[in-house]
Amino acid sequence: MTTPVTDELYEAILEWQTKGRSLYQLSKKSGVSGPVISRFMSGEREGIRIQTIDKLATALGMALLFRKKKSNA
Repeated sequence: MTTPVTDELYEAILEWQTKGRSLYQLSKKSGVSGPVISRFMSGEREGIRIQTIDKLATALGMALLFRKKKSNA
């Protein structure tokens, strides 16, 4: 299952790689293990923890922003 957040993260990692950087380098910079990143990129991993998303996003120069949902009332 993909979400807007995981889709953006996936695209950012692809962009990281197109700049000649490896997943190993991202692993070292983010503190997220290489196998976790590889499974995420291959689609093998169903879900990814928010803490992992935050670490990867920070390493990629991104930020997570949370907004309150608008109520329908």
